[in-house]
Amino acid sequence: MKKIFMVLGIVIVSFNTFAMELSVEKAVGMALKKNIEIKKAEIDVENAKLQVKEAIKGSLPKIGYSFIYNKQQDKISMNQLVGGTKFVGNTLTGIPVYSDGTVKNLEIANSDNIYMHTLTLTQPIYNGGLEIAGIKNSKLAENMSKYNLTKKEQDLKVQIIEEYINIIKLKHQKNILENSIKEMKENREKLNEMYKEKMITKTPILDIEYAVINLEGNMIGVENGIEISKEKLKNDIGLDESEDIKVSELSNISVDFDKINLEDDIQKALDKGISVKLIENMTKLQKASEAIQMAGLLPKINFQFKYSSPTGAFKISDSVKLEDWNWSAGVSFNMDVWDWGTNLSKLKRAKNETKKKKYDEENAKENIKLGIKSKYLELKKLKKMLESKNKAMESAKENYQLEKQKFEYSIISTTDLISAENKYRSSEIDVDNTKLDYYLADLKYKNMIDGEVK
Repeated sequence: MKKIFMVLGIVIVSFNTFAMELSVEKAVGMALKKNIEIKKAEIDVENAKLQVKEAIKGSLPKIGYSFIYNKQQDKISMNQLVGGTKFVGNTLTGIPVYSDGTVKNLEIANSDNIYMHTLTLTQPIYNGGLEIAGIKNSKLAENMSKYNLTKKEQDLKVQIIEEYINIIKLKHQKNILENSIKEMKENREKLNEMYKEKMITKTPILDIEYAVINLEGNMIGVENGIEISKEKLKNDIGLDESEDIKVSELSNISVDFDKINLEDDIQKALDKGISVKLIENMTKLQKASEAIQMAGLLPKINFQFKYSSPTGAFKISDSVKLEDWNWSAGVSFNMDVWDWGTNLSKLKRAKNETKKKKYDEENAKENIKLGIKSKYLELKKLKKMLESKNKAMESAKENYQLEKQKFEYSIISTTDLISAENKYRSSEIDVDNTKLDYYLADLKYKNMIDGEVK
């Protein structure tokens, strides 16, 4: 029985030991592969490419085939001339005509069936630039879908890194709390020894016990936060909720603020940034719609060639005899001469919409500039905050070490020791959180410029 329990214990430990090691790079890669919004955006790109092909093919010749079969109520009686040399059949009656004008044999065809085949080739010659506008429009839409995919990928990277950093923060808080609990318990043991020797009252021990319980309560809150944050991360990267993950530390979270050039970065964002490209492309798309509306004011010229069987083929076998087929070719010209200004109104409306898009573009660019500057100032503030909090932590650490020595010689009370420890612990957490916030703010700043999130 003991062996069974040992085996079960080993299995349980193995499950805990073999949790998936997850780095931030791996988490981002998994999210990009499995995220639903990314998959949908990739389909949009594929569809946009197909639309470009459709637009190009729309300007090419089209070949069509039609077959007509009519069943008449009454049979049609028709003299079918036989003999002589045939030339092109009469296109009105479909009756074969002979060049010698003589009738050697005369047969009567009684049929209630009519068959007809037609091959048609159609080629647009000029349609007011509609095809060209359609091709241009579809290519702009393709660019738009690609920019949109890139933007979603960039934003998802930042989102996953932020979720990952949140777990790291909580892990660090847990470590700090564990150290605090350990020290408080050690202090409690010392006080218990002193209490046994009748050197102190019960009050200091109760104060320490309260502090330990309070820290353990905080620990439960942090552990719950870690569990919830991991569930969110697993959901966003496509892992099953039952999968256990072990989040690795970030390898490098340094920020070189002094190398940041705000003006250069703003210009870079306006020249190459994905957000700006999306906005500009929307304006171009609207501008392209003007050409589509302009086509409504211009003529349409099309070429058509037809090759068809006789209209009066009463047998299916007669309808497929190519020597009896006829061809015709022609050019059509169509144009709205007067439509009460409807097409002109559509064109004016399209131009007005283009003006609105240009206003939107200008406003969006100003907002992007403002957003980059705001993020830059946030980085500047976090840099100073980190320096300040590091100094505060050094001071709190020094003070705590001093207070511990005083406590050992019973110079200060338990309350003073707990207060000093609390300040030191809080300063450690503040420094750690600010350091990670500083790193995350730098990533978001880079994402606003050109999406270089690493």
